[in-house]
Amino acid sequence: MLSYKETKTSFQVTHKGDTILFHSLDNPLLKLGISDIEMEMNHGSFIKKIKVKKNIPCSKFIIKSIDKSKVEITFPELLTLKIIASDKKIRIVPKIMGNQNYFEINLPAYKNESIYGIGEQHVHLNLKNKKVPVWIEEQGLCSGRIFEMMNIAGDEFTTYFNLPLFNSSRNYSWFIHTYSYSEFNFKNNSTKVKSHSIPKEIIFTKAKDQRNLISHNSKHLQLIQPKVPNWINDGCIVGLQGGSLRVKNIVNKLLKNSVKINGIWIQDWCGSKNFGLFKHVRWNYEYDSKRYPKLKSYIKQLNKKGIHVFAYINPYLAKNTKQYIEARDKGYLIKNKDGKIYDILISAFRAGIVDLSNKDAFEWFKTIIKTNIIELGFSGWMADYGEWTPTDITIHNKNIPTIDFHNLYPVLWAKCNYEALKETDNLQDKFFFMRSGHIASNKYVPMFWAGDQLASFDKYDGYPSSIKAIVSSSYSGIGLIHSDIGGFHMLPWTRRTKKLLYRSLEQSVFSPFMRTHEGSRYPRSNLQVYSNKNTRNYLAKMSQSHYIIKQYIKHIRNEYYDTGLPMIRSINTEFEEIVLDENNESQYMFGNDILVCPVVKKGEFNYEIPEGKWINIWTGSKVESGKHKYRKNDKTPVFYRMNSSFANDFSEIKNIVKS
Repeated sequence: MLSYKETKTSFQVTHKGDTILFHSLDNPLLKLGISDIEMEMNHGSFIKKIKVKKNIPCSKFIIKSIDKSKVEITFPELLTLKIIASDKKIRIVPKIMGNQNYFEINLPAYKNESIYGIGEQHVHLNLKNKKVPVWIEEQGLCSGRIFEMMNIAGDEFTTYFNLPLFNSSRNYSWFIHTYSYSEFNFKNNSTKVKSHSIPKEIIFTKAKDQRNLISHNSKHLQLIQPKVPNWINDGCIVGLQGGSLRVKNIVNKLLKNSVKINGIWIQDWCGSKNFGLFKHVRWNYEYDSKRYPKLKSYIKQLNKKGIHVFAYINPYLAKNTKQYIEARDKGYLIKNKDGKIYDILISAFRAGIVDLSNKDAFEWFKTIIKTNIIELGFSGWMADYGEWTPTDITIHNKNIPTIDFHNLYPVLWAKCNYEALKETDNLQDKFFFMRSGHIASNKYVPMFWAGDQLASFDKYDGYPSSIKAIVSSSYSGIGLIHSDIGGFHMLPWTRRTKKLLYRSLEQSVFSPFMRTHEGSRYPRSNLQVYSNKNTRNYLAKMSQSHYIIKQYIKHIRNEYYDTGLPMIRSINTEFEEIVLDENNESQYMFGNDILVCPVVKKGEFNYEIPEGKWINIWTGSKVESGKHKYRKNDKTPVFYRMNSSFANDFSEIKNIVKS
């Protein structure tokens, strides 16, 4: 099963004909060293300064077979690799003999393969010939010069959710278990991985196709997310704010227009504060009785109508608020190297970070979620942020290196929210959604969202980047993920247009969760789903369409829980004969029966329909397989299989949109 060949200066380890590891003096498998990293943070974006000292190639080796499934390789005075094989995977466990914290490994690669994964990627689906960092941070605002000068623009690889796991089009994957900063350089003939801590383990997996590879990794790497309530697809969640009177008026208008409202998301339930041009949610998580009087009673009224209510929370506390002061006095906030509270700058105010490495702080904040959100009657909430943790800090748990704590933080944040649900016996009835994540986040987070994108068609930071993030994340086992309908960030030169809002609404019908967001900075001067009769009517048609296919959505969601195959996945995962390019790589399958071709360009573009018998879901007309041209201002191209067992439900959508 596991075999090797060796000479005096080289060795090659193979498994079922696949080269797993190769080493020679000219091309050493491993290097070890001492690294020093400085991460300068500005509004969740990081400037990385890296120095590697004593970068020593591991040259001399002793290799021996333990049995048919185990091989041990020792590099004298440096480290030992234990290699354990099973039917579909190889597990490699490194153990160093010194004090090194830098680990570099060369993995086999192939010139003509494509590479997918590394968590959520907003710009590139195929990562071949690219160097990809694994470090969670803000995606960035935009590529404009003003933001580059402020060091908050981000780049083509900045993302909220990283996972050191990648898939090859040759149907193998590698997983490097490390929370530290790492880089994956996907070169032609080798993949070089640099990690600034020693990995706990390295896992190679091989399967017959991408579907089986993704499914296997989802199960064996614990990537399958917790279950969400069945009511989640009973319509659309509408994001609203501004106080009880405004929220009630808009809800009533939407109901009069026959919008299928499944819930409302009130992010300013805990109050808000004006900072000149900026208006921000008050990060002190107690309900604002002036803004929302008798909120608990109002939630109950809405629940009787089948409308759920969502809240907002994050692990940062606005400076000098009640909860900040309590956390400060109890020693529950992260400190700087001088032992003072590390207050981070959030646009126009400062906030402290709850130290989730401290078990007492963890339990304290969990109690806030239980008491102030769950007991108040909210059915769910956005668990925001998690990626702003600096590295020049002092934390309670001294066993966690601060360079590791940065990527670990969103996992602890997810766990805190998950346990609040579990300990109140609400895992089946309520859920939360998050944007940040890393190793083990999946097993705590019921629903992800793609983060904050511009309300534009910008390739790098707009609506197209949210689609790319959703499709790419499927390779990392993320089965339930969605995005803000119509985008989030709105700048003086960027406004939400009717085309963007409508195309985004159409696409969101065919997603695990349908949710709107008013957006940042200028919500009242932008087009909203409730702005006028036309937008309300269009939201009504799309929310009814989402509702009419809820049994299909439940079916593919349960398929994900059973098999680990994400609800949304690349068209190439389902149809391996399709070659991905810039036109079709944003297309996705929503389960086995629905093909979605999101409109990610302002003008015309080509999309591809695979072999088979397909029906246009908006018109009910038959369509031929092959390449088609999207015409400007058409609806988002969506098709379903003619022989689907849910075809009757799908066919109802054409009647809804015609009404």
